Amino acid sequence: MFWKYIEKIDWIKVFHHFLGMKYKALEIQITYFGTDAFKIGGGWPRHTDHAGPNIQVTILGVYFEISVYDYRHWNDAENRFYFDDEPVISWIGHNGYTEDDYWNDIKKCATEHKLDEDYLPRCEAAFVEKMLRCEYLKKLHAKWEEEDKKPFVLKQPIDWGNVKYAKRENRKKKYDVRKVGENKIEVTEFRVKHIMSVKDVVTLWNLYDKEGNLLSKASDYKTEEDEYEI
Repeated sequence: MFWKYIEKIDWIKVFHHFLGMKYKALEIQITYFGTDAFKIGGGWPRHTDHAGPNIQVTILGVYFEISVYDYRHWNDAENRFYFDDEPVISWIGHNGYTEDDYWNDIKKCATEHKLDEDYLPRCEAAFVEKMLRCEYLKKLHAKWEEEDKKPFVLKQPIDWGNVKYAKRENRKKKYDVRKVGENKIEVTEFRVKHIMSVKDVVTLWNLYDKEGNLLSKASDYKTEEDEYEI
């Protein structure tokens, strides 16, 4: 009965113009995820979208977060937040917004905010870099899709009856693991169960027996593409 009500918790509230500040927001979230019994964390990200301090606490699967952040997006090319009327590359292709619209808005922004003469060339360089990155990711995803079609081969046999838990390198959190089918592994996070393939499990986590002996290392399956941060 207790969990029946706990699992329904899902509440979030955002207060804009926090303490009268134009671009600041206070956000409070209380949501049941069920993946941790207890966890605490926090940070103060800077020079990024939604920069600002935050703290997160999880108790019996219920996630609490309080954050104060700037709700503008960060312009990496200019090392500042975007102006209200400044276009973002990701707008192109959405709701009829074209590349011509983007460059016209860039020029308007430069004029209205009296930006330096190198602003447009910097935008052009950032645009080229973005397009090259998108093209690379497209090819990378195509390569991953081809790899996924190939049969997966373990580096060494695994006695799944002897596997007790899984965890990432240098992380404390443990996941209970048990085989439930020919290629199906049940992974449990506190109160949440995931059904995953053998490939996904052995490439994500190190596997251990109940004595804590290492049975399989995820790093043995790392490829050059795995090191690329998307």
